[in-house]
Amino acid sequence: MPTKLIGIWGKGGVGKTTVSLAISRSLSAQGLKLLYLATDVAHPVSLQGMWNCKGEGEKIECGENMEALILGEEEVKRMWVKRFGKEVYEVASSFFPVEDWIIDYVAGAPGIADEFIMYYVWELWKNETYDIIVWDTAAAGESIRLLRLEKEFYEHLGEATRVYLRVKGSLEKIRRGRGDPLELINSWRNLANDVLKLLASDSNRSLIVLEPGAFSISVTDKILRELGSHGIPVSGLLINKVIASSRCPGCVEIENIGAEQKEQIKIAEERWGSELEMCIIPFIANAETKPEKIIDEVSHHLEVNCEKILKSI
Repeated sequence: MPTKLIGIWGKGGVGKTTVSLAISRSLSAQGLKLLYLATDVAHPVSLQGMWNCKGEGEKIECGENMEALILGEEEVKRMWVKRFGKEVYEVASSFFPVEDWIIDYVAGAPGIADEFIMYYVWELWKNETYDIIVWDTAAAGESIRLLRLEKEFYEHLGEATRVYLRVKGSLEKIRRGRGDPLELINSWRNLANDVLKLLASDSNRSLIVLEPGAFSISVTDKILRELGSHGIPVSGLLINKVIASSRCPGCVEIENIGAEQKEQIKIAEERWGSELEMCIIPFIANAETKPEKIIDEVSHHLEVNCEKILKSI
């Protein structure tokens, strides 16, 4: 069976990681070999001590059928150098008399780690090592920027290279054995196209996690439009951290928050309810609840109350 990719999107702070891990727990409990992949390099997830998760480095085992891969910024840079460093040197040295220090210099450039993550997700999917990959994406702004990089960067780079070659007359240098940088750049662009094709294919399912608040709904609207512009379908919306009045009977502040949340949920239903499956997840955490207990409770809630969304993925 081809690997299925489940991308979990949402703005920062909505509980995207909790929901991603809850979905991972539910699916791995069904006997599916699953990888939970966290790619927010600025805020790496820590699973040490949860469900007896164990292992060294970024990749750890969390039970019989579930592995977790937590990518930090330095690890992503290291993998980028291993995969693309030599090719980048070939391109750069076609233009300038540079040494291989240029590889580390480019590896530290803003956006390089984000750009590599898209390729890495595609590579994991292509290898078909897992039945399912649950991809816990970075916060909404970074994820959207990542998509735009993937779509536009190589097209711009290819055109800039053509201009540079015309202006500097570097073709003679290339003919003397440097290799054609345009061929490498075109190969990178083809990889970018492969990544976007995966995200727009039946092998990918996208879910958006949001809170019942005006700002979160606004960000969700932006994510939906951005994913739609790349042809990436969304399977459902998970409205998280919904506070029940029974949590504190007679508490005026809680009742006011609940009333505002109900109004925002109504707005979300009117806006997207006819097109997307939606499910509400209650606010579970308190000061004494351990993270793994919260995730197990969310997992159980999803299985009982969000069956249509789970089946759609």
